[in-house]
Amino acid sequence: MPRPSRLAFTLLELLVVIAIMTILSAMILVGASALMGNAERKKTETIIQTVKTGIELAIANKGSAISPTEHPFAGSQADSGGARFEFVRGDSRWPGSVSTTGTALKGVPNPEYLSADQNRLMMLSDRYQDERIVLLHGARREDIGVLQSLRKVVTKYRLLPMPPKKANGTQPKVLSPRTSMPSTNYQGNDNTDFPDTLIPSKPQLEDGTYGRLSDTKPALDYLFGNSSAQSELASLKALYNADPTLPEDQNKFRTGVESRTVTSSTPPGAPSVTEPLVYSNAGTGGASDFKNQESKWKPGYIPVSTGGTNLTLDSATSSRWVRYRLAGLAVYDAWNNELMTVTGSNNSYRVISAGQDGALAVDPGKDNRIDGVSVTVDAAGKLQLDAQDKDGSKDNLQ
Repeated sequence: MPRPSRLAFTLLELLVVIAIMTILSAMILVGASALMGNAERKKTETIIQTVKTGIELAIANKGSAISPTEHPFAGSQADSGGARFEFVRGDSRWPGSVSTTGTALKGVPNPEYLSADQNRLMMLSDRYQDERIVLLHGARREDIGVLQSLRKVVTKYRLLPMPPKKANGTQPKVLSPRTSMPSTNYQGNDNTDFPDTLIPSKPQLEDGTYGRLSDTKPALDYLFGNSSAQSELASLKALYNADPTLPEDQNKFRTGVESRTVTSSTPPGAPSVTEPLVYSNAGTGGASDFKNQESKWKPGYIPVSTGGTNLTLDSATSSRWVRYRLAGLAVYDAWNNELMTVTGSNNSYRVISAGQDGALAVDPGKDNRIDGVSVTVDAAGKLQLDAQDKDGSKDNLQ
């Protein structure tokens, strides 16, 4: 008698087929993810090159470009009654934290040159210390400028030699404004005496025209006016204008986060200027905000809590993280994080993207939180990472 033909699969055969399909599906997903990441990387490289080209053309046509301004989350100006964001010394020769009160000082190479107020000196090698802003945590101060302001249009640099050491090997001291100015004229230490490209001077702050929301678009118009860079960036969706006066279909980032107030004295009687540091696409609460917030950190997000008409920064363990945009017109990479810009004394520029991990220096790793809260560097100035944190600079694009 012939054996009857089998018309069905055995259980083992079905399991083998399912396993093969699962493996193939995983391979497809991994491949698609890699292709997507590569596409975003290529797009960001194009955005960076477009910005560099625009800067080079501005320098060639106008003799100067605009100086980067300090990032709003790395501000050197303390709010009235508040404190500015914290930095720690990135140079092991001068350990400790930079003061978070008053106006930061800049203009001498290191604290050794100051006779007083050494802890208020802001050095380019100092490291960012606020774990709430994961994008910047651990980054050098020189790497966190943004193209947003017409504060200083530089047409010529004059490089002066460093003062020689004294016979006993010590550096000549620069008197603090507190000790060098008559008490009757003293108005507090400010960076009129300690100038820096990232920090606006006291007169620039007081006249109310520098670093304001209305100043950002003219700055980029000046920078890209002689080239097609601005239209190219727009076509790449690399420009966003977080201006709450625009219609909602043009700008969904309308809720302010934190704020700083600058008292104006020029002209006499001019009102103080108060603006949010950044804007969020989430509101101050309610079920409608659920789609615009996360329970833990993601690239491009900050922790907030509700309060009044503005959101306020919350602790790094917050369960409410929202996306943000810089106030006014700004340039973003393919992952929707703001580009950083560094300028040198010879009109050289570097444009930096934090990459896919959305972190310039410290990637929080799988737990999505900064474990090594205290920023520390070794004798060579290299950032030390703790627990699950990873080196976030490996995928940075420049």
